[in-house]
Amino acid sequence: VTLGTPEESLTFCAERAPGVSCYSDPSADSHHAFGLHRGSLAQMFGPDVWDAGVKATAKGHFFGSLKNEWQMPGVFVVDALGRIAFTYYSRHAGDYPTEQALLKALSAGSKTLDSAA
Repeated sequence: VTLGTPEESLTFCAERAPGVSCYSDPSADSHHAFGLHRGSLAQMFGPDVWDAGVKATAKGHFFGSLKNEWQMPGVFVVDALGRIAFTYYSRHAGDYPTEQALLKALSAGSKTLDSAA
């Protein structure tokens, strides 16, 4: 779920997560429902955030326009049955799970779905 418009969400997800359903929630209601709230000054602009930004930039990743610069990020994988298969609450604005952790969660979610069918 992104904070962008539906069009921005579609573009973002097509580039970064093709084949995965993504949704738009500019109001951040879903973020709050999952327990993600406003970050502190240190969580948004502290040394760990700058360090993560430098590492991301070195890999060729840049951030786009900010929709709600104080909203703490998190990552959740919800399977097709509506079960939460993976949760990740970011410690700061630049803290995200590894791609390997996400792929493992997505793979486990699809296996759970297959065995439930």
